[in-house]
Amino acid sequence: KGGLMIIEFLLSFGVLCLTATMCSLTSGGFVWEIIEPALLPGILLILAVMIFLSGYGKSFIKIFSSTKTINKTELPELKKMETSLSFSFKALIFVSSFFMLISAIYFYLNIDERQTLGPNLATIMCSFYYLAFFGMMLITLKAKLRRNIINVMTEESDAENKTASLSKKEIILKTFKFLIS
Repeated sequence: KGGLMIIEFLLSFGVLCLTATMCSLTSGGFVWEIIEPALLPGILLILAVMIFLSGYGKSFIKIFSSTKTINKTELPELKKMETSLSFSFKALIFVSSFFMLISAIYFYLNIDERQTLGPNLATIMCSFYYLAFFGMMLITLKAKLRRNIINVMTEESDAENKTASLSKKEIILKTFKFLIS
């Protein structure tokens, strides 16, 4: 059974794909022109390698587990998952910026050659597009995870308040029993 986070991820992915499709169709282009065949897998592969080499891979994968598993997850693990999302967003920024900078360098080095201007400019723009596209999905997942963390923290504070109130009741009962005896 798939988790709620996977469904929300797919919904946000679908909304973003629909938005990109609408934008490209209204601008007179085709949807598949947005997908750069070498850049998209390159960004995703480098991002995945960075996440796993940083040690956040296990926490990042746990984000896509089932709802029951996430609800049973304790607060420190939820915070690790949130940290992994923050790291993955920062890594996405750096990877996309790296591709933009390399393409900008080649753009300005080869400014006299008209044949290379288009692909270099497309790489710059597509890198920024992928940064925005995947960044919005990561921000959506982080907001959902933040809500889970807040729910766990409120449940813990409610449990502490109940134990504190029970201990006050026990103290009153013991004092009352002592006075009666």
